[in-house]
Amino acid sequence: MRTSDSDEVPFFNSISIVGLGLIGGSLAKALRLKGFLGELNGFDPDPQTLVQARQSGLFSTVAAAPSKIGADLENAG
Repeated sequence: MRTSDSDEVPFFNSISIVGLGLIGGSLAKALRLKGFLGELNGFDPDPQTLVQARQSGLFSTVAAAPSKIGADLENAG
């Protein structure tokens, strides 16, 4: 994962993904596979998608609607 000033400091500490379907879920998986260890928040209005997102273990937080959590990077897919 690309870092800001050194190899020890992540470029982002938290990322929010709105929409956890094929694209959002794939983005979350890619971030984790590339070594992102920060807070990964996922939001989707579909209850079944939320269940799958929770079961994936990729996300720090999963909810139906975004809240003001102050992520460093937010994607509204």
